[in-house]
Amino acid sequence: MNHLDDLLTPREYVALGEQLTDPELAALYARRSVTLAMTGQEPRSFERRQVAPNVQLFSDPAHAAGSKTLLIGFAGRFGRLMIPNVGFVQCLPAESFDVRLMADPRARHFRDGLPGYGTSFRSLVDAIEADFPARDYRRRVAIGASMGGLPAVWCGLMAGTNRTIAIGARVPWDVHRMLEGEGPRHAYDPVCACCSGRHREIAFVFAEDHAIDRIQAGHFARLLGAQTLAIPGVKNHSPLAHLWETGSLSPFLVSITQARTFTPRWIVKARSGH
Repeated sequence: MNHLDDLLTPREYVALGEQLTDPELAALYARRSVTLAMTGQEPRSFERRQVAPNVQLFSDPAHAAGSKTLLIGFAGRFGRLMIPNVGFVQCLPAESFDVRLMADPRARHFRDGLPGYGTSFRSLVDAIEADFPARDYRRRVAIGASMGGLPAVWCGLMAGTNRTIAIGARVPWDVHRMLEGEGPRHAYDPVCACCSGRHREIAFVFAEDHAIDRIQAGHFARLLGAQTLAIPGVKNHSPLAHLWETGSLSPFLVSITQARTFTPRWIVKARSGH
C-alpha cells in the first residue's frame, strides 16, 4: 500500500479506506501514518494529473492558477519530499497551491532530465517553463528534499522562482559517478564559488541536530548568500517528517512559501517522548 501514498489524492485515500471490507486490511489502514495524520481533517480537493511518467501535478481546477502558488517539487531518492505525497499535499490549501512533484528513479539528481520530460537538467527546466510559466501563477516556489535539494536550487536560479526551499540538501555524487564512468555530461554547477551575490530568496532547511546536514546547509548558504533555517529537536535526516508527525507542517509550508521577507512564524511542536 505504500506506493499508493505517493499516487493518491487525499480524497482518493479517504475513499480507499471507506471501501475496505476485510477487517484485517481495515485495521491495517487505520494504523497507517497517513490515516492517523488525516484523522479529523477534511481531505483536500486536489486532483492528480500525470504529466510524464515521473511527473505529477496535484491541482484543484476549480481555482484559477493566477491566484495560486505553484510548488515545483524535486523528490528525494524514494520519490517523495521526505513524507508520503498524499500527506504532503493534504498540508496545503487546494485553493492556494498547485503542487508539481518530480521523481528521478535513476537517482542522478535530475542531471539527465526525466523520461519523456527532457534529456538534461536544462531541458527539464525549459519543460517546466513551457508548461507552467511564471505569468500563469501568483508565485512559483522550487522545493526539494535530500537528493532533490540542490536540483531545486538549480531550478530556482535558472527559472527565477520567487522562493527556493532546499531541505536536507546533499552534494551530488558526481565524483563517484565519474569513477564509475557515468559522470555528468557537463561540468557547470550554478552552486559554486563562482556564483556570487546574495540570494536571500533561497533557504536551506535542515535538522538542527544532524551534523552532516547542518554543515552542508551552511556551506551552500555561504556560497550563495542564502539563508539557513534549523528545525530544532530533530536528529535524523527528515525534518519534514518531524513537522508532519507533530502537526506543524501545514503552517510551516504556508509561512515559508509566502513570507515576503522570509521571517516565517510557525509552531514547531515537540514530539511526544522525543
